[in-house]
Amino acid sequence: MIILNRCKTSLLFIPFLLLLLTSIQAYAQGTIVSETFFSDVLQENRWLKIYLPEGYDPEDTVTSYPLVVFLHGGYVSQHSYPMLFDALDDLIWTGGGDPPEGNIQPMIAVLPNGNSSLFGGLTWWSDSEVNGNFERYVHEDLISYMDSAYNTSASVSSRAIMGHSMGGYGAVSIAMRNPAVFSAVSTFGGVVDLTVTLEGIIPWILEENGGSGPFNPAAGIWTEILFSLSAAFSTDLTQNPYPVNLPIEDDGAIIDSVWTRWQLEDPPHIARQLQGGELGIYLHCGQQDELWIDANRALRDSLGLLGIPCRLGEFTGGHNDQLHTRIPLALQYFDSLFVSHETVVPTEQGALPGSIELNQNYPNPFNPTTTIEFTLPDPGEIRLEVFNLLGERVALVAEGIYPAGVHQVALYTGPQSAGVGLSRPLPSGVYLYRLTADRAMLSHKMLLLK
Repeated sequence: MIILNRCKTSLLFIPFLLLLLTSIQAYAQGTIVSETFFSDVLQENRWLKIYLPEGYDPEDTVTSYPLVVFLHGGYVSQHSYPMLFDALDDLIWTGGGDPPEGNIQPMIAVLPNGNSSLFGGLTWWSDSEVNGNFERYVHEDLISYMDSAYNTSASVSSRAIMGHSMGGYGAVSIAMRNPAVFSAVSTFGGVVDLTVTLEGIIPWILEENGGSGPFNPAAGIWTEILFSLSAAFSTDLTQNPYPVNLPIEDDGAIIDSVWTRWQLEDPPHIARQLQGGELGIYLHCGQQDELWIDANRALRDSLGLLGIPCRLGEFTGGHNDQLHTRIPLALQYFDSLFVSHETVVPTEQGALPGSIELNQNYPNPFNPTTTIEFTLPDPGEIRLEVFNLLGERVALVAEGIYPAGVHQVALYTGPQSAGVGLSRPLPSGVYLYRLTADRAMLSHKMLLLK
């Protein structure tokens, strides 16, 4: 293994870019970069761990990559998930053309550090007067920094977020509040329903504190988690010695006024602002993961009532089990949605197929018919497909060898729609259409409103 240490500096007036220290470790395929950058939101330097795929060239102005953000769980850090890098190395396809089934296109991943100094360092990746605004840090500072410092696609349709445990809560809440930043989210044992969570941990908190309050965060892990959640959702700087309002009385009864504040931060509540199909959601949890499996099932059911598509994968195991097999499933899911990623690869003669164009469909929004237009500079084989935000192909619109020139293809989504590769009428929602031609892959989002 080759380890290089280097120091990066930049002018103080450039937003976010005060780099203090960078160390690079070369792996068999990808490269791992550990560095700091200055966060305007948090007003301090924060550590990142970044995965760059094999062949990444910072001087390359043509190739861009999807970005995956991974939020770590409680009591750990950005250094605790080497299985993410192993999964990327194992899955990324570098042979050119479309990746074979099961493989994924090259992508960049970043793991920020989300710890603070209070209550075990648990911030829940939330905005808080006590801990700092970690939600804004992620969707504002972190994304801006990655898009400016690395060759990311800088597009919502090529950006996703995932997290484990506490990071699962952060990933879901941030993605749901910011669908213009992230197109998909995945969690592993995520704390994704606060009602189930609080009801489940109250008996353990009472046991740790001798049967009743007053509660001491040093009494045990569940009491400390209660205080950390309160620091995230119900701060009160007038309270001493701890600047929080707890949501329970000394006997464990719910305090309605405080619980109301918590409910505003509950994923089932946050999800109400989403439109169906606006965000790809993939939850994953072990059936032996105590109360978290119930929380994941509760969020799935809540999303179903709202008409929001969601996958829940279950397996035999607990909270931290089998992450090395669960993370690849999420990466494959994200890759199926990253159809907006544009890859233009030089031909053997060094020319770029840059004049291949895919225009925005019109009309958009549409019902039930829209037209998709694309341009080929040379004759060649093409494939035009439509995907939903779960990554499932719902239509094969055109396929075969097409002559050079401008082509227009109509997509009809209503009854009797077979004949354009559509097996059944499509419901309202956001869809992505992708053109694969020569060595280019282009795509756009479109909105079907019925």
